[in-house]
Amino acid sequence: MTKEEKKEYYKNYLLNNEKYRKHRKEYMKKYRKTYNINNKEKVKLEHRKVKLKKLYGITIEQYDQLLSNQNGCCAICKKSQTQFKRKLHVDHNHITGQVRGLVCVSCNSGIACFERDKLFFDKVKEYLNKYNLTEKCQGTINIFGS
Repeated sequence: MTKEEKKEYYKNYLLNNEKYRKHRKEYMKKYRKTYNINNKEKVKLEHRKVKLKKLYGITIEQYDQLLSNQNGCCAICKKSQTQFKRKLHVDHNHITGQVRGLVCVSCNSGIACFERDKLFFDKVKEYLNKYNLTEKCQGTINIFGS
């Protein structure tokens, strides 16, 4: 048997050996758990790389460039990323996939509402004007009319 044939034989033998596969699966599970605990930052970075590329088609470097272009702030409310616990979200067009910018979680939620219902902005404006919430209020507002 040649070296290559031997290699192929053992590969097939191990793949077809249920006991070996079960042992290997358990071993790899323990190994991955230990590796993930000992390499938290590296694993976190790898997950982030994969997520950015898979979901938005961008690299970490492109994300960082977007953040730099926005002076480290949300593209909408202009609050600094340092004011948030989490990184800014990648805002993108759900139809074309085109990345528009980086936004905080609040602005991202607002955009989602506006995208689903184009009249939502007018409804919010009407609601706020109804209670004149843009001016300073004296006392409390009774929304139940009593």
